[in-house]
Formats: sequence, structure tokens, C-alpha cells
Amino acid sequence: MDIKKVWQIALRGVRETFSNRNLLLIMIAAPLALTLVIGAAFSKFLNKTSDIPIDSISMAVVNHDTGTDVVLGPFTQHFKLGQNVVDSLVKPTSASLAKLINATEMNEADALKAVNTGKVAAALIIPADFSATFDLGKPTIGHSTLRLVRDAGAPLSASIVSSITHGITDGLTGSFVMMFAARDSDPALYAALGPKLGALSADLQKQLQGDAPIAVKSGSLSGQQPVTNNPLQYFAPAMAIFFALFTATNGAAAIFEEKENGTLQRLLLSPTSRVTILVGQLGTVFGNGLFQMVVLMLLMPLIGVVLGSQSSVWGTNLIGLALMTLCTALAATGLGTLIVGLSRTKQQAVTLASVVPTTLGVLGGAFFDISGVGGPFAVLSKLSLNTWATSGYRTLAMTGDLGAVLPNLAVLLGMFAVFFGIGVIGFSRQLDV
Repeated sequence: MDIKKVWQIALRGVRETFSNRNLLLIMIAAPLALTLVIGAAFSKFLNKTSDIPIDSISMAVVNHDTGTDVVLGPFTQHFKLGQNVVDSLVKPTSASLAKLINATEMNEADALKAVNTGKVAAALIIPADFSATFDLGKPTIGHSTLRLVRDAGAPLSASIVSSITHGITDGLTGSFVMMFAARDSDPALYAALGPKLGALSADLQKQLQGDAPIAVKSGSLSGQQPVTNNPLQYFAPAMAIFFALFTATNGAAAIFEEKENGTLQRLLLSPTSRVTILVGQLGTVFGNGLFQMVVLMLLMPLIGVVLGSQSSVWGTNLIGLALMTLCTALAATGLGTLIVGLSRTKQQAVTLASVVPTTLGVLGGAFFDISGVGGPFAVLSKLSLNTWATSGYRTLAMTGDLGAVLPNLAVLLGMFAVFFGIGVIGFSRQLDV
């Protein structure tokens, strides 16, 4: 194989690509536009209540509780446990809770409207019989249901509100369960609580608003970056790879145009081996694909800026990114070679150059995240180079761990070797006909 001639043939094809403005527009502008649309649909650009960082989560509290009277002999205390819950959320004495939650008391109609319009992450609705649930004059503790209406567009914030609400109500339930137990097991002790009902109510309010006895402090190991859910870390590489496959397969199919124009025959009549000619032609495919991937990697972060992304789209492991890009471009080139080897006519090559990348894109999750999908689809997705390339880029962006993507690199190189080998054999047989 003549390396110099390979370089000359490849360079000629790359120059033709750069002279075609429409082709460059499709290679660069189309994936950028689609990434912007898909990224916007999954980012806080369209959902202002979306999650990270977690601070001052807005919520609404609706209190329908009418209260209940607790009678112990001559002593009567009116409990408004619903108001205790409202006060613990709206006017928390805990500094950490005050920083985390921004709660407002509303009527039910306004609260539901606020959830529907995304102004609050959730609305807690306390029923009228809430205090009556804990009426110590009844044989057993009652049952009541609090409603938490969540904004589906802010799942993490709504989940935090739900956890806080559960913590408050669990503490309240625990306190009254102990009082019921005292009433049934030690009537004398229970009767002695009568004069202290007012103090117990005030202490209960204080406990509900105070800091939890056990605190959890989270952090990251020294030198590690926190992992955040940035949709562009998935869809940016997914779109870049999807369009790179189209560039590669259509570029490889252009060999049939060379055959129709007589250019290929003239090359074959020259003192140039078939392998040199094929590798030179595919060198153009590889060069165009590599150029496309690099340019998209440089421009995709601008979309992150527009959408308000707080984390890097590609990560900072430059060696890992370089290896992923080279292996992805090689695998795409191998796929183009396979299409050339399997095709007998230009029409067949053009058809396969459209159908194959589209199929692999669907299986590889070009338009939706398949990381959580199971069943037969998960098995089929492993056959797509899109899956291995996209997951490799995403892993690098989230963890920066080169070792974690070594299997991805190995699979992509394996695909290149298999595709390229089959394609070369098929192409050589076509020339013998």
C-alpha cells in the first residue's frame, strides 16, 4: 500500500467536501439545531423549577384542619395540629429548613394553580379531620390522608418536599402514638398529663420546627467533580454520532459515483493497488467524520451556555475524548466500508446509507435516553455503535474516568475491524466482476 497515494486520494476527497457549502451545512448546522431543540426539552430552559442547585424550593401549604379538643378529666386543650404543620413549614425555626424550603400558605385553588403553572414544586393539602385523627378521647388513633400535589416538571424538588413532609408527619404521629400507649398502659400517668397539655402542645410545635437529631452531610471525594444530570451530556454526543454515521455512509457510497464517472477505472488502470485506492477513498470518509466530530465538540458547549447548563457537556478528560473521537470515527468509517462491500449498485448503496444509520440511531438512543430501558430492546441496542459511543462520551463527561470507557473503545475498534474487513472483501469481489 502506497501511503503517499492514500494521502493524495483522501485529501482530494476532503477538499471536495469543503467546497460543498450545502454538505457542510448539513454536517454541522443540522446536528446543532436538533441538539438545541432536544436539549431545551429536557433542560431547565423550558422548566424554570428544575432542580440543580437545590435551594429555596417553592411550595404551597393549604390548611383545612378544623382542630380537635383533647379532654383529660377537668382539663381541655384545643389542638390545631394542621396549623402546627403549616407554621413548621412557613415559619421554620430551623436554619437548614428555612434555606431549603420557601413555603407559602394559600387557599386550595391558588395552590393547585401554582403547581400547574410551575410556580411551586408541590402543594401540601391538609384535610379538615387532620387533628381529629389524634383525638385521645377515641379508642384508637384515627386515619387521615394528606395530599401532596407535585409538579411533574420538577421531580427532584417535589421529592425533597415530599421527604420533608413525611418527616414532619412521622414525628407528629410518633408523639401521639406514645400518648395513646401511655393512656392504655398507665392511666395514672396519662391523667397526670392533663395539666401539661398546653405545654405539650407548645413543645410539640417546637420539636416540629427544630433541627433533626441526626444530620446527614454530603460531599465529594477530594479531586472529584459532583455528578449532575445534564441532558446535553447524553444528547450532544448522540446527535453528533448520529449525523457522523450519515456522513460516513453517504461518503462511502460516493465511491459508486466515482465508478459511474470513470474516475475509479482510471485509478485502477494506474500503478495503484486496490487496497491503496479503497483506503484512500475511505480516508476521505474518516477525515470528514473526524472533522465533523471535532467541530461539533467545540460548538456543542455553546448550546449548554444558551440552555443554562451548569456542568461541562464533554468533561475535561482530553485524552479520553480524543480516543473516543478517533474510535468513533473509525467505527463509522468501517460501517461505510461495509455498505460499499454489500452494495452492488449506487441505488443500493444510497438506500443502505439512509436506512442503516437511521436504524442504528433508533437502537442506539439518538432521540431518547435508553440507559434505563430493559428487555429485548436493551439487548438489540448493544449491536449499535451509537450505544457504545454515546455511553462512552457520557461516562467521560460525568466521571472523567478513562478506565471506565475502555470497554467502549474496544467494542468500537472491534466493530471497525469487522466492518472494514467484510467491506474490503466485498469491494474487491465487485472489482473482479
